[in-house]
Amino acid sequence: LRDLDSGDTQTLIDDPDPFAVFLRDVVFSPDASRLVVTNTGESRFEVYDLAGGLPAPLVYERVAPDGERVFGAALDAQNELIGMSVLEDEDDQGVYEVGLTASVWDEVGTEVLVSEFEGELGDDFNLNESLVRVSIDDDLGALVTEWGEAQLFSARTAQFIGEMLPVECSPECGEGVEGDARLTNATLSAAALESIDAFGAARVFDLDVERWILLACDATTRSLTMEQWDRFVGADFPYDPVC
Repeated sequence: LRDLDSGDTQTLIDDPDPFAVFLRDVVFSPDASRLVVTNTGESRFEVYDLAGGLPAPLVYERVAPDGERVFGAALDAQNELIGMSVLEDEDDQGVYEVGLTASVWDEVGTEVLVSEFEGELGDDFNLNESLVRVSIDDDLGALVTEWGEAQLFSARTAQFIGEMLPVECSPECGEGVEGDARLTNATLSAAALESIDAFGAARVFDLDVERWILLACDATTRSLTMEQWDRFVGADFPYDPVC
């Protein structure tokens, strides 16, 4: 860490064994008062308090127990930490994933919620090369792959939200090396998900449903018919003209 005002620095990880550390992600809290470091090599995350400047004290840390592997974490606007981990099992064929879990820790490091997701990610979704991001203003999270695809989720209900957000751009749309996720980054709010993939291609997913409705109404100049409402929204929902 480097304090840009004072020039003070602080080393958070200094391990002579290069295989013991795989620094997957480093994320500031929305108000920059804290920092969470995810080290998937040790299946560990650490939360540091930056409010008093450097050196920043370690607030708390977590190492995943046997059978569980941490792959990402992020802090929300209340400095609650959303941690994502994979449950694993092992047989004669090796180690395999059996579930995905979301955990929530309060600002002092007390685990307040653990939930296992009921749905499943696609077979091609690589959690090892994905980032975890949470919205600053809503119970909304996103798993963002190195290719820029994303799956929205709610950590507090352990539910995936909608289908995976796809990318229509092939890897040739940016320059990079296949499998190199060093450029990957993303930010999330209730209004939009912005991401940069491993090839340097930037994308913005508009998540504002009210804006979708306005655009649809402008394009069609009419509301859905009753038949279209039943087909696309569902007959179980009362009809709303929308436009």
